[in-house]
Parts: sequence; C-alpha cells; structure tokens
Amino acid sequence: MKINTVRNAYVSLLLAGTMLISACGSSESPSLPAEAAGNTEESGTDPATSTDPSDAATGGASDDTDPGSGGTGGDAVIADDPDTGSTPVSSDAPAVPTESGDAGDGGTAGTGSDAADGAGTTESGGAAASDTAPIGHDPSLPHEPQPPQSGILTAGDYDDQLNPWWYQQYSNHYLSNVRPQQNLPTLDLIQRVPVTVVDNKSVPYAGASIYLLDQQGNHIKRVITPASGTAYLYRDLDGLNDELNLIVEDRFGDVSLQRKFQLNSTQQQQSFTIELPTVNVPNNMLDLQLVIDTTGSMGDELAYLQSELTSILNRVQQAHPQVSIHAGLVVYRDHGDQYVVRSYPFTNDLDDLQQSLNSESFNGGGDYPEAMDEALAEAMRFQWREQSSKISLLVADAPPHSHSVNATWQSALEARSRQIHIVPVAASGVGEDAEYLMRSMAALTNSRYLFLTDDSGVGNPHAEPMIDCYIVTRLDGLIKRVIDQVITGNRTEPSHNEVIRQVGNYDNGVCGAVDPQQ
Repeated sequence: MKINTVRNAYVSLLLAGTMLISACGSSESPSLPAEAAGNTEESGTDPATSTDPSDAATGGASDDTDPGSGGTGGDAVIADDPDTGSTPVSSDAPAVPTESGDAGDGGTAGTGSDAADGAGTTESGGAAASDTAPIGHDPSLPHEPQPPQSGILTAGDYDDQLNPWWYQQYSNHYLSNVRPQQNLPTLDLIQRVPVTVVDNKSVPYAGASIYLLDQQGNHIKRVITPASGTAYLYRDLDGLNDELNLIVEDRFGDVSLQRKFQLNSTQQQQSFTIELPTVNVPNNMLDLQLVIDTTGSMGDELAYLQSELTSILNRVQQAHPQVSIHAGLVVYRDHGDQYVVRSYPFTNDLDDLQQSLNSESFNGGGDYPEAMDEALAEAMRFQWREQSSKISLLVADAPPHSHSVNATWQSALEARSRQIHIVPVAASGVGEDAEYLMRSMAALTNSRYLFLTDDSGVGNPHAEPMIDCYIVTRLDGLIKRVIDQVITGNRTEPSHNEVIRQVGNYDNGVCGAVDPQQ
C-alpha cells in the first residue's frame, strides 16, 4: 500500500514537472494534453501549425485579412455601387486561382518555353535599370490571393488627354531625370492637333477614317474617330507640315471629302472640325479584350477578374441592350515560364470566355519585366470587328524588358491606327517605367490610365502614381464607366456615394491648380 502511494506520488510529480517544462517552453500558451487537444496523429499534422505549400513559397502563412473586414486599409469605407444591386452574377463562380503551373486546357499557345514555372531568366549581360523591380516588389514570390469579395478592389484613373500640360511636365521629368540615357517613346500632347468629325446635325461622328496626306497626295497615316468624334494628330509623331491635308470618310466608305488646313508653328492647341454630309449611326458593337499578366505577383488581380468579369459585362449589357458584345482573352508571362503568351479569340459566348478565364492560374515571372510586348502583338492579331468599339484592357504590374519597349510601342501605334483603346490597369508593384509606358499608351489610344489603390486593404501595396488629382472608387464601377465612355463618347462621373476619397483639385477628370495655402 505504501509502495503504491509512493509510486502514485512520484508519477504525479513527474506529470507536474512535464507540464511545467511544456509551459515554460512556449511563449504563447502551454501545450494541451493529447486528450484535450484531440488526436492529431490520424491526419499527420496539427491544423494549427501546418504550413500550406503556397505559404512556403511566400515565406510563411499569409497575413492577409478577410476581404469582408476591409483588410488593413485603415478607416477607408468601400462605397456601395448602386449598379450592383440588381446585377445577375454568373452561377459558374470560379475557385480562387492557385499558383499551379497547370493553367488548364484550351487556348492557343504562343511561342514559349515548356520549362517549369518559376524558371524565368534575366537578360544576359546584366539587367538594365528599367528591368529592376521597384523596392518592396519581388515578382519571384507568388502572392496567395484572398477569396475575392464582390467589388472589393479599389482604383483611381487619369485621362492625360484632359490634362496635356500636366502630362508633358511629368513626361519631361521622367525622360530627363529617370531614364535620360535611353531611347524611349515620346508623345508631345502640347503639340497635338485635335480633329473632330461631326455629321450634318453637328453630332460627333464615330468611326470616321481620317487620312493624312503627304505633299504628293499619298496616304501616309490613318486614324479613326472614337465615339466622341475627336481624334488627335501630333506634329512630331505624325510629321505634320505647315499645311494639314486630310481626307475624311464615313465609316461605310460611302462619303468622302478632302480638307486642307494651315498650321501655325507658333500656336499650340490648334483644333479643326470637319462636317460629313451624312447622319451618324450609333455604334452597336463592342469588342472587349482582356490582356492579363499571370505571373506570380498577379494572384489578387486574376482572382478579382475571375470573380467580377461576368457581373461587369452584365451591367454593360443592361446599360446598352442594343450592343453586341464580343470578348476575348490574352494571358502572358515571360520566357522560361510554362508559356509566354496564350490567347482565346473573340466570342459572343461570354460564359465560355468566363470558363477560359477561370481555368487560368498565376505563377512564374522570376525577374521584374515580363513579355508585355509579345502579349500586345498577339492582341493586335485578334479578329477585331471593323465597325465595333474596341477596348484592350491591359492588367499588369511590370513593364516589358528594356530591349522590348519599342516593340511594345509599335503595337500601341497600331492600336491607335485602328482605334483600339488600350486601357491599362496598373496593379500592385508598378514602378516608374511601367507607369510611364502604360500612361503613354493610354494617351496615344485616347484612353484612360487606371491604377489600383490600397483603400480596399487587399493584396500587395500599390504604388502611388505620379498624378496630380484623382478620385478613388470601386474598380468594377470604374471599368464599367470607362466602357460606357468608349461606347457613347460621353464621360460620366461616379456619384458622391461611390467616391471613397479624392486627391488634389479634381474637376470631372481635369486637374486644376493646387492652392499652396491648403
């Protein structure tokens, strides 16, 4: 009896010592006995401490908060968008994209390597300055996206054509101080020449072809008027002389007339209006193309588009029931990844396109620049309808490689000649090089530059753009407003309830002078 008592006391003392050692070994809380914590040997891992493979790729478990909580964006409130209240949403809801290299079947493979994802290579001989990622942006580490909540991403936009003087100041600074030694594309908005075409009732004429003639009467340039009726010619880019010799045709080629104008070399912002003796017919076609960087840092943006595309297109269709919508998709990464460019041609089966988008995943990249030049070249090869309103929505967070910048610009010049609006959406990690090129392409193609902001608290930090004024709203509402403008030619501003915050002296897209006393 005494022996049992001693033995029991010894066992109790041993158990107490074990629990004390366990408690001291943890800085957070003592470990629970197996009976209290449950048997974890059956699963082989402790649910509280197991590490997902994707967490290992990003250096540990994600610290992202639930989108519904507003993330880490402080007190920012995501404003309600009145259009989403009755929006039909696709029942084919996508799963959150993974960082798997298996991007699904379908599509047309571009010219790329079949090497495993994540094997991106840097340029031989050392990377140029423009091939360096911004501080804090590591494209080689995939960012595990959060399950997207409808409309959660926030964005601002800027129309450089409404602010030519601000753009020129920004462009001159970039070319003189940031990249002074590189031969980069330039666009002089101060020397632009707006040419507006109207019908016989002074209504802006969409789809008119404006041909620029040389001194011998040969066609040397063609631009097409957007829905606003105004196209831009540039003294340097288009090689304008003192005499502006133009031929204007209606969109069907039935009406043609020639006009000559004198350009004053000392006068800036000259503009001309040409009246066609015909009636404008509202456009009833929209070709919408998505061009998406699907490298490792683009998980949040890809997940968002997979969740929101159908909803956005439904809202556009509701607003413009007479418009026939075709949509297509280009996804791209970089050389050394599983693929370089993959495309899905235009289709009027929007559910089919949604499924193609849902099949895509994010991975690869490695170095900072990506194959944007090859993606835009593929985008220009699509079968765009001649009489349609045309949008190429470029979603990216990195520029092309430095040796491919001019090739990228050539695609933008082609887009301009066909009135394809390149609408960039600058994602997290965009640096000065990407911003300069994307803004310039937007201005060249008579479009707006969109950029994500941190107001939602979702995803990686977003760089503040070199922009004087803007307002922040939800991204889904902004994309719809941009599409509406391309279709109708009329810019619409968000309602007061949709505006999350304002930066600078903003007046319907125009930046005014800032009072230094404020």
